[in-house]
Amino acid sequence: MKGNRLPNKFFKENPLLDNSAAMLMYWSVDGEFWSILCRELFDTLEDPERKKKIEETHDRIARTEDPAELVEIMRKGYDNFNQQQLCEKVLEKQEETMPLVLKRFRTCSLDLFIEAAAVVLARGDRKYAIQLREMYQDIRCPYARACACLIFGIQGMDGEIPFLVEEYERFCEEGFEQSISEDDEDDTSRDYEEFPLLALYILHGKW
Repeated sequence: MKGNRLPNKFFKENPLLDNSAAMLMYWSVDGEFWSILCRELFDTLEDPERKKKIEETHDRIARTEDPAELVEIMRKGYDNFNQQQLCEKVLEKQEETMPLVLKRFRTCSLDLFIEAAAVVLARGDRKYAIQLREMYQDIRCPYARACACLIFGIQGMDGEIPFLVEEYERFCEEGFEQSISEDDEDDTSRDYEEFPLLALYILHGKW
């Protein structure tokens, strides 16, 4: 490694997986792309009850002004189709919502919350990503740690390249391939090492 830069050999020897959870997370940060995709998929839903619940949650998010309630919805009150609207509402009130998001991110193992929190932290003010880095060692959930690594890449935190290499190697060595969340006992392989690896690709302009 020269300074904080990795040689091209590193990327040749460590290719990204196609269609990984890290890739899905990266594209979910792109609000416009995700919104278009959700609109197209919403029309194909065949479950009327789910459609009704999505629409009710949409209305609830639109009405909600309380930062604590928004974070509570992130934790347990939304369908994936509501994610972008919810994240945009949280980002409107960053000074009030982000401290609450960071506090939850430290201890929560719910996929629903971690994924929404990762989107807002990746799209929000960089100072919150810096705070996330400062509390990284206190984050309990391996999936949350993996998502945090990707946030550092999306936020352009070049100074974290050596750390991201360490985390990539650690995830590879420890084999964090599966995590059972509080709300999903049939959780599938996530390949956690792909999150810091994708962050490294982003920071080197290779993605």
